[in-house]
Amino acid sequence: MPDWPGIGRSTSLPPDEVTGEVVCAALGALLEAQDEPVALVVHSMSGPFGFRLPATLGDRIAALVALSPGLPGDIQPEPAVLDETDDEVEIQGLALRWRLPKRGLW
Repeated sequence: MPDWPGIGRSTSLPPDEVTGEVVCAALGALLEAQDEPVALVVHSMSGPFGFRLPATLGDRIAALVALSPGLPGDIQPEPAVLDETDDEVEIQGLALRWRLPKRGLW
């Protein structure tokens, strides 16, 4: 069970450098290092990354098991961008409004 980059026992990475691309690249490298395809189990916030990996590394994944996952980004209604700076984006999705940092943990 791997940690995300910069989280837990994984290599040190500042929180503001943790992005979805970094997480997927690290998990992809781990999948490619395995001798045979794996059963990938994802939960909660890792769900969207688990759904993204088969698109690029489908031959390395024998099965995908998603337990209470966050939804894949490509099937949700696209939120409206209300404001955006270099550091954060404010979005409106259905009845909720968020101001999210572009990097790091939130």
